Amino acid sequence: MRTLLIGIDSGTQSTKAVVVDAKNGRVLGMASVGYDLIPGYRLGRKSNTRTRGAMRLRRRLRQLLRQLRPGRPK
Repeated sequence: MRTLLIGIDSGTQSTKAVVVDAKNGRVLGMASVGYDLIPGYRLGRKSNTRTRGAMRLRRRLRQLLRQLRPGRPK
């Protein structure tokens, strides 16, 4: 069984993830989801809708991991 590592970077305007084969360090896939800033937030401050972006990233990661299952065509 191969071991996969998932690295996730959640920033102000996007969340990115990478799937790496732990044995050889090869990047097997990447996913990224951007999200909008919340309109009308106090002047000089920014915030975002990370929950919505995280849900979209989770769906994208599930799709990506399904594609990496053994026996699936690449």
